[in-house]
Amino acid sequence: MEKKILMCPLFDPWYYEFYIKGLHDFYKDYTIEFSFEDRFLRFNEFVNGPYRKEFFYYEIWDNGNVSKICIAANDKCDVNDTVYEWVDVYAKVNVDEATLQKYPKVLPVGPNFGINYFSLPAYLKLSWKLYRKAGIKNPYFRVYTHQSMKRCSFDVYANRKASRDNYLFYLNYPWKKHTTVTNLRKEIITILKGLDSEKVISFEGGFSRRRLGPFEGLENYSASKLYNHKSYLEHLKLSTVVINTPAVHDCLGWKLGEYFALGKAIVTTPINRILPGNFMAGTHYLEIKDIHSELKDAISWLVSHKEQRMELEQNALAYFEKYLTPGKVISAIHATASKKALVEA
Repeated sequence: MEKKILMCPLFDPWYYEFYIKGLHDFYKDYTIEFSFEDRFLRFNEFVNGPYRKEFFYYEIWDNGNVSKICIAANDKCDVNDTVYEWVDVYAKVNVDEATLQKYPKVLPVGPNFGINYFSLPAYLKLSWKLYRKAGIKNPYFRVYTHQSMKRCSFDVYANRKASRDNYLFYLNYPWKKHTTVTNLRKEIITILKGLDSEKVISFEGGFSRRRLGPFEGLENYSASKLYNHKSYLEHLKLSTVVINTPAVHDCLGWKLGEYFALGKAIVTTPINRILPGNFMAGTHYLEIKDIHSELKDAISWLVSHKEQRMELEQNALAYFEKYLTPGKVISAIHATASKKALVEA
């Protein structure tokens, strides 16, 4: 019997091209295609509401068994009960203990990040087929052309570079609606500028700019120039240390996933989401409780202790390659679905 992967054509490419690459990386002996059958098109009911960015649905057809999978890359820990009932595995980026206790089909998959996987002709072809077969104008087409196309391919992450000594690059977006996140980042930038003035590090970055200049009120905290995604990654690769804090809704931000992908020495405030495997402070990252009392010393220590810093880098990369690459995420989902199918057989 044919082995195949059927994918829902309704998904936000900004969040889910990462996992579509994973499907192609993992299922090398399977036919992989989009399906326009009704059970896939029912996800159209979510595209204009609060779950617009929530779901990527696919099915695994293997030896007469069908496993139904949903991946949810949203910021919050909540689960959509309707979709949860439809699927066998509800793979989710942001998961806490309460979610895991209430929803046993939830599988924590750890942080992801946006990549550009589809070529423009391929995405145009998908959009045309969606309209021709289902009469649906692709609601995410503008997301692809205005956002996803500006991201780098996954291969750019694999081209890693050795960190530069005493150099720290930190670039973040200022959220107007999430002032707590923005204010914390302002405080971090202030600390980094202080370390720069003390000659502990050479600091570059700040808040990202618009083409017309810095965001109002953040002139003293903004980067001195614009960085596209490739330029951002090239500077990040050279950073001696990288700094992570929970993003909007305390979620696992894309930056954390990127830090692991690049094999960086990560200094972070506590991570309050469940990650796969044996994920440990002190091994895969250096944890601090409070940026005001601990960040300066943590950076100074890592800058001056190269051997320990390199160990953190190696452990971070090894963790990424074991659990977080697109193919490894899909592998974990497949293993979970297979176990479930075996139990129910």
